[in-house]
Amino acid sequence: MRIRRKYFSVTFSLFILTAVSLWMSYSLFIDPRGSPPMHVSIYVMAGKTASETPIMRRQFQSLTGSSELKTMPPSKSDHTGKFSSECPGLVPPLNFRDEQKWLPVDNENMMFVFSAYYDEIDGKPYIRLIGLGEDQFQLIVCHLWFNSTHSKHPYFEIIQGKITFIANGSSKRYQEVYFLCPLPNDVVPYAVSIVTTKCQKPLNSLPVQPWTQQVEIKRNFTVCVSPLNMNYSRAYEIVEWLELNIILGADYFFIYNYSSAFNIRKVLKLYTDRGLVEVIQWPLPMHVDTWPPSDKTPEVTYFGQTAALNDCLYRNRPYTKFMINVDVDEFIIPRGNRSYKWVDMLKQLPEASGYIIRHTFFRKDWPDYRGANNKSLVSTSYINDIDRYSLVTLKKLQRESGILPNGQRSKYIVKAKDAVTVRVHDIWQYRNEQNSHVVDPRVGLLHHYRNWFKPHEGTRILDTRMLLYQDKLVHRIRSIWAKLESVPLDLQTVDKQL
Repeated sequence: MRIRRKYFSVTFSLFILTAVSLWMSYSLFIDPRGSPPMHVSIYVMAGKTASETPIMRRQFQSLTGSSELKTMPPSKSDHTGKFSSECPGLVPPLNFRDEQKWLPVDNENMMFVFSAYYDEIDGKPYIRLIGLGEDQFQLIVCHLWFNSTHSKHPYFEIIQGKITFIANGSSKRYQEVYFLCPLPNDVVPYAVSIVTTKCQKPLNSLPVQPWTQQVEIKRNFTVCVSPLNMNYSRAYEIVEWLELNIILGADYFFIYNYSSAFNIRKVLKLYTDRGLVEVIQWPLPMHVDTWPPSDKTPEVTYFGQTAALNDCLYRNRPYTKFMINVDVDEFIIPRGNRSYKWVDMLKQLPEASGYIIRHTFFRKDWPDYRGANNKSLVSTSYINDIDRYSLVTLKKLQRESGILPNGQRSKYIVKAKDAVTVRVHDIWQYRNEQNSHVVDPRVGLLHHYRNWFKPHEGTRILDTRMLLYQDKLVHRIRSIWAKLESVPLDLQTVDKQL
């Protein structure tokens, strides 16, 4: 009798322990938004296997549709390094790096992925991947690869992911998207793959860039540039743009490159060697805009620039206070009294997470302004340099009378840690209750230098603000081109812009 009672007690205790452990293990992997995701690699807290414990097998099967169980060690840092028997053919990514390639998710080329970053949404850990996808595709699965502390072999989890489309008003085949993978705990995987079915052999494996608030901010202002394209070759333009932004306060530049000429590569190498520029290659695998236009319809909006800007945001979020979005023919110019640099401008503005800078055109198709009696407004000692190096900010001193409202061609300065999603002309989403401040044009204005090929249209206003920078700019330009003497200023004669 005692033996039977003891056997019953042990059996009942094991049953209770198994049920509680299974519930705890399953609840670990509830989706942060509230719905239970598919999670193949569920563990239990006992040493029994499914074949040894029929109750465990039946309960597990009712939760997941599978009879396969893994053994979970007593702590998250004590993994065995074994792979789930659900997908025995999967091989862990061991030798990989940030290759700066668009990698396919599926065999039909409906989705592509570029980069992966650790993130938190409402306090829940996620992996956020930058991607492009067709809008009819909704379901993805995440393979998360972790390093084991007790084995030389990595282990992995299979999680149901989700897709978030970034609204940009485009009707192109591919839209900018986030692939979001909820993490089962706060352990960051070293790599992630996106697939369409749980045991699909991945066509992509990306390193995960971790993020923590304890990382020291290295930079104040980081400038992000949409992809250079159409074999971009205006070296004179990008040198002026880099040097003037450095004067304004830029600490570092991320320049995305779809296609550029050899002279641009030589220029960017000089700045890269100086620790000022990082070039991100952006080899889109679909039809894009061309000049002259081809018979192939572009399949993504203007070289996927929204995806590039958000990649730049997350790539720099741990390291910079502010991210700035401008193109290579645009400048955010402080306009207030005693305001020379961006930091001076921000001191005149209320505290905010983002600052929207309104836009005006300085028309390149208008003649250079020389003033009364054709007398130059710039220093006469600089005229030869201005002409030789085509310094547009000192040649074109007339702008359109109108300043466009918020959201129309505007650009921004945003606190990187506060933004979730940026778009070309605004900050689409913040993390909490942060907001954007629209800057008064008398405090800061976006100068956009563009050729409309309509020299007789528009009302002109003389604007000499840029003369404030002529001394420093010309001297810096002279110094740079002395190191680039063999580099052509331009390889094209037609200044055609989309």
